[in-house]
Amino acid sequence: MISHLIEYQENDLSIKVIVPLLRKMYSKSKVEFTGGGIEKGRDIIVYNKDSFGFEEYIGIQVKKIKPTPNSSKKSFQQLLNQLSQMKSEGVICGYSGQNIKISKLIFITPFDISERTYDSHKGALREIIDNGIHIIDGHKLSELIKEYIPEIVSQIVGSKNYIGNAIQPSLTNNTLMSALNFKKTKSLSDIYCKSSLVVGNNSKKHNNFNLNYVPKKTR
Repeated sequence: MISHLIEYQENDLSIKVIVPLLRKMYSKSKVEFTGGGIEKGRDIIVYNKDSFGFEEYIGIQVKKIKPTPNSSKKSFQQLLNQLSQMKSEGVICGYSGQNIKISKLIFITPFDISERTYDSHKGALREIIDNGIHIIDGHKLSELIKEYIPEIVSQIVGSKNYIGNAIQPSLTNNTLMSALNFKKTKSLSDIYCKSSLVVGNNSKKHNNFNLNYVPKKTR
């Protein structure tokens, strides 16, 4: 699924995949796409309430940045700048009109982040984590999609790939026999039987006789 998620444009990935995912995960909260020229570092905001009923604003940054062991420090610095902007800008409370800081920050990329990447960019990634920013890479995103919105998996990977992947684990010989309308096994003798019976000395022709048996045709 990851390769198909990578094919989406950033805004399409946010609107068609991540927003529906968050709306399912936060079913009682408002989820708003804010991407565009004035997003202030965030692409999506979740207006949530915690277990005590207090307002909890979650800011999500969606970027098609492929963090690899060979990624330049500049690309990571650009990401850090955008995430820092999201943290400092906050959101406007719809009731009071006051600017409120975002309480939880999430960075989402459709690419996988390997263990080698963490080893190669310990400083940059550690700074992201130390700033309270949660990272969701392609592998984690795929797991969440399958768990919360499995109904759009066929839309993401394509119907042909989805059907093939869905039936492959359960495709057995019995499945194939059923598809061919052979729901029950048949004995070979039920189809055709030819036997040869020899009595006495083989040298005497009159003691030899053959018996051919063909069962009656069945419907």
